[in-house]
Amino acid sequence: MASPATTPKTSAQVQKMPAQAPAEAMAEPAAITAIPELAITALAIANSTDTILRNAGSSVGLADWAILNALSKQSTPQPMVRLIVSLGVTRQRVHKQIDDLQKAGLVNVEGSAEDKRVKNVSLTGAGNAALLAISGLLADQLSKSGLFGEMKSMAVVQRRLGRIATSLGRMMRSELQVTAAAKKAAKAGSAAPK
Repeated sequence: MASPATTPKTSAQVQKMPAQAPAEAMAEPAAITAIPELAITALAIANSTDTILRNAGSSVGLADWAILNALSKQSTPQPMVRLIVSLGVTRQRVHKQIDDLQKAGLVNVEGSAEDKRVKNVSLTGAGNAALLAISGLLADQLSKSGLFGEMKSMAVVQRRLGRIATSLGRMMRSELQVTAAAKKAAKAGSAAPK
């Protein structure tokens, strides 16, 4: 979904937006409308999956599963900032989830020997067991529904969506940097002596 920082909130902000889309975008409107439709579909999948997991008795939801899964692919403890970037969610959200997972004994959090500000996160044995149980539970649910075969063929789509997400993330960060620089310049200009 759109970042709150880039979503127009007032009519003045909407008026500042470009009046004309590039010719390429006008020729392929489905490519543009695909972004919000994909976001809505992804949210529906996430909500449904989380509900399936919770209704099946899992104490770990989809967001927690994503963290456990990301950590399971690493052979060494990972800086929390790397998780934040790879998951594409807010720092506060990841910190809260990591705290909850640590209290549940599913992850270890340690300070970095090189930089005390850095917190490294790793999966515990219990976290790995929980990840395997959740994965098995979801695979069983998908198999019962007949969706397991369809999900196996989603690897190519997942890679493409990952590339789109990475590109959009870069664009968002670039826009945020431009906006921050403009605000800083405007503030410096208004603070200049008259």
